Amino acid sequence: MGIGGYLPPRVVTNAELVRRFPEISEQYVYQVTGIRERRWADEKEKPSNMAFKASLEAIRKSGVATKDIDAIILSTTTPDVAMPSTACILQDRLSLHSIPAFDLNAACSGWLYAVSMARGMICSGIARNVLTVGVDMQSRLLDPSDRNAFFIFGDGAGAAIISAAATGHRVRQVVLGADSRGLHMARREEPGFEVTNGDSSVDPWIRLDGHALFRLATDSFTSIIRQGLARTGWSSEEPRWVIPHQANARILKAAAKRSGVAFERFFLNVDHVGNTSSASIPLALVEMEDSLQTGDKLLLCSVGAGMTSAAISVEW
Repeated sequence: MGIGGYLPPRVVTNAELVRRFPEISEQYVYQVTGIRERRWADEKEKPSNMAFKASLEAIRKSGVATKDIDAIILSTTTPDVAMPSTACILQDRLSLHSIPAFDLNAACSGWLYAVSMARGMICSGIARNVLTVGVDMQSRLLDPSDRNAFFIFGDGAGAAIISAAATGHRVRQVVLGADSRGLHMARREEPGFEVTNGDSSVDPWIRLDGHALFRLATDSFTSIIRQGLARTGWSSEEPRWVIPHQANARILKAAAKRSGVAFERFFLNVDHVGNTSSASIPLALVEMEDSLQTGDKLLLCSVGAGMTSAAISVEW
């Protein structure tokens, strides 16, 4: 497995954003979300370009030649265009013209869904090396008058090569799920990564039902962590790290307490990147990989709009 990531250079602090809301402070935003700053893309950036940059790093670090990639699976809620897929745009950038490439949308759980599909393609003999990508550009989709969502999201891309090679990191078990009771708790009616001047009856912004989302996301995180541990045969003390989707620090603290895994073993970088949706887990792995040791047990887990959920256990 080779892992790569890309974050836009622009840092957006709480201090910058709270200027719109004189009734709250930057410290209040941190206390509620666990976020101090996030990265936002500039006006010329596109999701496919961020995905391309993350993919180049993943390919370089994997040692797999670009020509030996057999498939591309890209997770996003913010595609460049409705069609063709952003995966096909990325395929063109990589000059790979005869392999399957497609997008999927499982919101914040999407990259783990992509890894599970890559694993299935490898186990079935369809592919040996699969490029998986999570990329989202939410910053242009935030209503600057909506405190529920405006402070949460950052932009970014993460990528990994999943390979059939006998050596290297090992995917142990996969658990996928969804709970449609959360269908309306995190939503956006208009597709794409930009707000258009189209049908005014369609709400173009990301909307979050904060209180309901907190409760169901905590329940879903708790459940998927327990399922991931049970499916792998691990106790709550065995993982060196739980690497969750970086949703919100308060949700993750509550899920840790209820799941029985010590919060000190949850890796968090949400304070300086925000919620980057399906890019968050590969970006976290990029940040922490130098500290990981051979044999470390990791539980990757996520919940997302829908409400999707996923857990993958890995031996490093």
